[in-house]
Amino acid sequence: MPLVLVAYAAPLAFMARLSLPFPAVALGEGLSLGESWSRTRGSTWRLVGAFLTASLPVALVGYGLTFGLYYVLFDINILNPAHAAAATDYWWVTLLMSPVMYLPVALCLAIVAIAYRDLGSSPAAETAPGVHFAR
Repeated sequence: MPLVLVAYAAPLAFMARLSLPFPAVALGEGLSLGESWSRTRGSTWRLVGAFLTASLPVALVGYGLTFGLYYVLFDINILNPAHAAAATDYWWVTLLMSPVMYLPVALCLAIVAIAYRDLGSSPAAETAPGVHFAR
């Protein structure tokens, strides 16, 4: 179990450190990967914690709903490899559930935008109440 946590957390931390150029580009500003790495120093694990806190519950609900629909409607247990291949016949269930499944990604993007603003997008940037990523 510890190895699984490290295997998941390490790439997430790396992603957090390099995520700030994307909101910068969206705002027509420039920010290099090196600058992103520097600005997130000291805030990496807070960002990772925010990503997990915001997205993990939503992702678990989404997977639970999707797996439940497959089981209730078609008697397919997605966790059973022998049944998982049969799920491709019902691709439309996954399509219907896609808004729920992509919500965690949207939440993480919002967190990156807040982090970009709070970690110095401009000197006059106002921080969100109760949300701070220390420099």
